[in-house]
Amino acid sequence: MTTGPTPAQVAAQVAMIRHQRPEARVIGVHTPGGWLGGATLQVNGESCNVVYCSSGLQVREALVSLQAPHPHFLPGGEGTEPLLVVITSLDEAQLGLDVLARLAGRQLYRIDHWHMVRDLFHAHEVDPRLPSQAWLAEALLQHVPQGGYPPVASGFLDAETVWKHLLTQCLDLPNGCPDAVTLLTWSLSASNLHRYEALSEEFRTALRQRVQDTAGAVGIAMLDALDAGHGVLLLPIGLVCDILFSPSGQRQIEIAQARARLEPYLAGRLPSSEAGRAWAAAAAAVLASLPDSQRHDWLARAE
Repeated sequence: MTTGPTPAQVAAQVAMIRHQRPEARVIGVHTPGGWLGGATLQVNGESCNVVYCSSGLQVREALVSLQAPHPHFLPGGEGTEPLLVVITSLDEAQLGLDVLARLAGRQLYRIDHWHMVRDLFHAHEVDPRLPSQAWLAEALLQHVPQGGYPPVASGFLDAETVWKHLLTQCLDLPNGCPDAVTLLTWSLSASNLHRYEALSEEFRTALRQRVQDTAGAVGIAMLDALDAGHGVLLLPIGLVCDILFSPSGQRQIEIAQARARLEPYLAGRLPSSEAGRAWAAAAAAVLASLPDSQRHDWLARAE
């Protein structure tokens, strides 16, 4: 599910904008999720009206319904004007220039997604390597598990914890440190392969670096097969690698020709002999763990 900002997060954002633009009567806030609060919001003692809009028409209706100010005079002669906070998943291009002209700063303000993630994990600090990767925060917000994320015991949200939850929630991998055996076992499920196909390009790029760190060159070769649309063949390819990358010096010409025919299955990139042998070893381990009936099926596919 996709989570939206909490009232406290919106209140903090509105307080900052009010400090910069005290004359603002309408503040627009963009969020990919919904609104977790009510129709009013307290910001530094000021009561603001809040409306969540999922369409440009709803935003226009909210602006039309905004009544002319009726100042309440305070000691010193100052008056207060009603403030409307419009929360929406739309972006500026979907609102139109006439709507933007009514908003503070002529823009939609973005909630700090890493601040939201920090709150979800009850963390006091975030690994300094993470905030520069905005997509990571968005992915965590879009895949909050039922019941929420468990609080980090130390109060520090590190990269390992982030990858653990991302890979388990988005790909159904058992942990955030997949090795070759884990990737092969995971690939045996068609639903897992569909999960990979749904990943954004940004996610796939970052995943390659993660798999490089946890599984090495053989993991990257497996991702090449996934990107080429051959994820269902990860195990059979590994079994074939036992022949193609055998250290034996037999039939080198035939082996070289066979390796060339393997390249299209791996997006045109042939793995090194070391990576090929690692793939073969992982495939043998996975095959041995399967029931006899499944083992025969996979051997047939390898043939």
